[in-house]
Amino acid sequence: MTNTIDAELQITPYESPATKSAAGRASISGIGDTIGRLKINVLGDDQGAVSMAVLPYVKFPTARSGLGNGKVEGGIILPVSVNVPGGFTIIVMPEADFLKDDVGNAYHAAFDFLVNVSHPLDKRWTIYTEIFTSQYFESQDSPVYTLDQALTYALTPNFQLDFGGNFGLNKVTPRTQLYAGLSQRF
Repeated sequence: MTNTIDAELQITPYESPATKSAAGRASISGIGDTIGRLKINVLGDDQGAVSMAVLPYVKFPTARSGLGNGKVEGGIILPVSVNVPGGFTIIVMPEADFLKDDVGNAYHAAFDFLVNVSHPLDKRWTIYTEIFTSQYFESQDSPVYTLDQALTYALTPNFQLDFGGNFGLNKVTPRTQLYAGLSQRF
């Protein structure tokens, strides 16, 4: 939109989570939810060693039952990116969310936090490692902790492939979540 404001639409055209428990295996697939975000750079704007943005977002319930909860949800993300010696980038990203309760029609607050370290392998490939937590402020929910790994390949300066996995670090977190995706900048 401008040099400092960016509108984003995150579409999940297909997802297929599978679960395994003592009762057996289950899976469901289909279109996922859609997320609209507005990214406003408040510091750095792709220049300098430090940059910061404000990202309000809204999730629209486009997923079928079982893949999504059918409710509008939203929040705000505050990413801070720091370029450090050796070509590494560190991102610290707190996030406050307003999410639908599992039971009833009320909403509750949640808080996510991640620390991400990335490094380019060459002009097209970049590798990422991050630690992530999600803390829910609903009485019966337990925190989520993951160690995440990702690899991106830039096909062009504005189009990239994403590959990754999120690996659960506690019992309430899914053990493995793998993904692949495409990112296009217009």
